[in-house]
Amino acid sequence: HGVDTLEADPSGEGEGSPFGWHDTDGDPGAEHTITRGNNVWSKDDINANNGTDGISADGGAELIFDFPYIFDAPPVEMIEASTVNLFYWNNIIHDLVYVYGFNEEAGNFQENNYGNGGSESDPVNAEAQDGSGTCNANFGTPPDGSNPTMQMYVCDDKDGDFDNLVIVHEYGHGISN
Repeated sequence: HGVDTLEADPSGEGEGSPFGWHDTDGDPGAEHTITRGNNVWSKDDINANNGTDGISADGGAELIFDFPYIFDAPPVEMIEASTVNLFYWNNIIHDLVYVYGFNEEAGNFQENNYGNGGSESDPVNAEAQDGSGTCNANFGTPPDGSNPTMQMYVCDDKDGDFDNLVIVHEYGHGISN
C-alpha cells in the first residue's frame, strides 16, 4: 500500500493549509523543521508513553524529508521514514476533507484556526510504531479543542505507518467521531 517516492513540496498551501503544513502562526515561514505543524505532530511512541519523548523526522531548514524505505530493515531503523509517511498522509487527508466541509467550524484538527471559528490547539498526535499494541491501529477523538491521537502499530516486523489505507481508515474514525 505504500510507494517509495519523494514528493516535491507537497504542502502546496491550499485551502486547508493556507500557510503550509509547518506553519502554526499564520506568518510566512515554517515554525518547525520536524514532522510537526498546524494539522499534525508525527513522532514515534515505541516506548508506549504517548510520544512524550518520541522522535520526529527533521527535514532541516529546507524541509527536505528524504528518509528512504528500506525493504528488509527492522521497523525501528526506519523511524524517520515512518514519521514522515504518517505526517504526509495526515496532512493530505486533512487538506482533502477540508474542501468537503470538515473545516474549523466542523471541528477539524488544527493548532491555529486562522480566525475561521471552531476550537484551536487540537492537531492530531500521530504516534508511529506505538509500543502499546501490535497488529492494529486506532484513533481517539476527544471534543474539539483537545488533541486527537492516532496510534499506529507494528505487526510481525511490518510497520503499519507505511500502510496508507490504514492511516486513511483511522483518520476516518477521527472525522466520524
